[in-house]
Amino acid sequence: MKLIKSFFLSALTLLTSCVQLTRISEDLAEITRKSPVQNFSAKNIIVENLNVSGAITSSPAISDNEVYFSSLEQNLYAFDLSNGKEIWKFSPGHTIFFTPIVTKNTVYIAADNLLYALDRKRGTINWVFKEAKGLIRSKPIISEGAIFFSNSVGEVYSVSLFSGQKIWKFQTKSKQKLSGMAEKDGFIYFSSDDQHLYAFDTITGQEKWKIKIKGKLNAPSVFGDTIFFAADNGFFYAVDISSGKEKWKYLANDSVVGAPAVSKNRVFFSSWNGNLYSLDQESGELVWKFSFKEPITGAPCIYGENIYFGSWDKNLYNLDLETGEIKGVFFAGELVAPPVVASGNLIFGTWNGDLYRIIQKK
Repeated sequence: MKLIKSFFLSALTLLTSCVQLTRISEDLAEITRKSPVQNFSAKNIIVENLNVSGAITSSPAISDNEVYFSSLEQNLYAFDLSNGKEIWKFSPGHTIFFTPIVTKNTVYIAADNLLYALDRKRGTINWVFKEAKGLIRSKPIISEGAIFFSNSVGEVYSVSLFSGQKIWKFQTKSKQKLSGMAEKDGFIYFSSDDQHLYAFDTITGQEKWKIKIKGKLNAPSVFGDTIFFAADNGFFYAVDISSGKEKWKYLANDSVVGAPAVSKNRVFFSSWNGNLYSLDQESGELVWKFSFKEPITGAPCIYGENIYFGSWDKNLYNLDLETGEIKGVFFAGELVAPPVVASGNLIFGTWNGDLYRIIQKK
């Protein structure tokens, strides 16, 4: 049966400056027998869509029925999910590549070499941190009343969440790009193009350990007593969180896309050659591998027994966490950014500026 799409404008009255919300009513039976959202039947699915100027290449942040996301047109948007209305838009004058961090009263974003703290209700600037010399190339993280970020010249900063003042700074000797961060129990872990993985105390800024790995490293993820990360030498690694000692490594034979995800004693990651891997967390042995003709766009998202991710074939996929079998496919019409799941909503952006929400009919 041919997939039928009917589009009509929402009954919401939006201002001229706001983005219009479009509700898409679809017969999903042709593309999936199971809903892209856990425990939803296809006949009960509603797909809502809004479009902004510029590609959406990172995951949105969701909090209290509000969604925050950026586009490559140098804008950060805040929308009310209950009615589709734009709350505010902030334009820093530089491209925002990463998911914003949303707290009770504040939204934090990085653009170029600047770190912004915005008032959550109004989108106005609380403070801007301007001391960093290099471009901020990974999403900042929050811990112990501070926000941490790294940049393209090997700097790591700890900045007060409330005042925007520098707490401490670390400079790698190599001054090469740092790729991403993870935090657990008062320590931050970050990877570098200088072929090292570092562990630092969040309070003092003192180095706990560092290890050398052949190749440039991707962003790490922490689960339990293990740090997971990949290098451009084709290997995926698991190292001990206390010592940095290698536990195991797995040869994927390609560059890994994004940070890994961990759930139910499995670790999941994708590669540029179009493979999604599921490895045993303790041994590093392959549980299953699913192969696509096109690369996977970013890190996978895990929710319940489902694993969601986008592909360069312009589809959003839902695989069974245990078996790797396809449970659902949604054609988005353009490259899909990494999705998120919150309060029963599956939300993701595309490179043509569409933001989709898949929900259950009431």
